[in-house]
Parts: sequence; structure tokens; C-alpha cells
Amino acid sequence: MPRKKKPELLWTRTDLVFGPEGVSQVSKPEPLIAAPSPVQAERLAKTPPQKRVSDYTVQELAREWGLSTDKIRQIFRNEPGVVKLRDKDFYKKRKRSYVTLRIPAEVAARVKQRLS
Repeated sequence: MPRKKKPELLWTRTDLVFGPEGVSQVSKPEPLIAAPSPVQAERLAKTPPQKRVSDYTVQELAREWGLSTDKIRQIFRNEPGVVKLRDKDFYKKRKRSYVTLRIPAEVAARVKQRLS
């Protein structure tokens, strides 16, 4: 049975040139996000920050506050207003109980104020 030929690699970067001396850069690559125009920057400065509509997950709040997920779970375990999602029939399935926390923005703000 004949072996399949491996496809050749194709380079798509136009800002790099591969030559006998090695790799050299032709020009600076274009930024992925263009800077806002002065009118757009002014409009962005005037708009108020958006309020969070949905609840935080433990991972999102941990990333935002710079804490571990275990610490966030510990802080919000018995906090009133936190939504706890769990399977009530876990014992019938002979599995351990998993609890998913959803933390409303108001509760997170209240706890942050209390802790600071």
C-alpha cells in the first residue's frame, strides 16, 4: 500500500521574508484592532458603563476579583441571594452532589463593599 504524501506547509504572513540569512521582517504588521477615531473616542468617553444583566459564574468573579475559585465558593457559600443549582435526586443515582453557583451583580457588589 503506497504511503500518503504529507501536504506542504504554506506560509501566509506577508510581513516576513524567508531568505538565506534567515527570517527578516519587511514592515510592521498591521494592528488587529484599529484605534478609534477622535469622534468615536469622545463618544466612548461619554457613554456610561453597561450594567451587568446576567449573574456571575464562580470563574468570572474569581477572574475579576483576582481570587481562586475555591475562595469565591467559600465567600458566597451561605450568602443570601446567591442562586444554587443542584440535582435533588443525586442520591438515587449514587453520585455526589454538585452545586453550581450563580451570583447576581447586586450580591457581588454588596459582598465586595463588606469585604473592603
